[in-house]
Amino acid sequence: MPRTFRLTPGTLRSARTGRRSLVLKPAAEYGGRGIVFGHRSSPAEWSAALDRATADAAATHVCQDLLGDPWTYPAFDGQEWGDHEACLGPMFYRGRYAGTVLRQARHTGAGSIINVARGARAGALVTRTGDRRWTIDPGSVRN
Repeated sequence: MPRTFRLTPGTLRSARTGRRSLVLKPAAEYGGRGIVFGHRSSPAEWSAALDRATADAAATHVCQDLLGDPWTYPAFDGQEWGDHEACLGPMFYRGRYAGTVLRQARHTGAGSIINVARGARAGALVTRTGDRRWTIDPGSVRN
């Protein structure tokens, strides 16, 4: 799982200097929207993306370490066997770690983003600690 940190005024310097090894993501988006790859951006483009991300106090962004090649493995997709790739990501609820999201898709070797909008399947392992009761507002869940 990649190192992930919330973009705040306190982490902005690390995000600026880590451009070549980081990915900037809006926390409330999905389907690859709003993702900026540092290694594909010029220093000026990266700096501008970070400035936009921190300018809106209501929006939450995270930075993640850029990973190398995805984990690939053979799997049956319901019709045939083939190589698949997977990625793991942290899942947060009310600002706290709540589990891990797994996304997997047929390996194409063509892209850096594995998500449902691009045909991947997703599942989650939810972690519950203590006697804390977790409720999820059905209106906040997106398909």
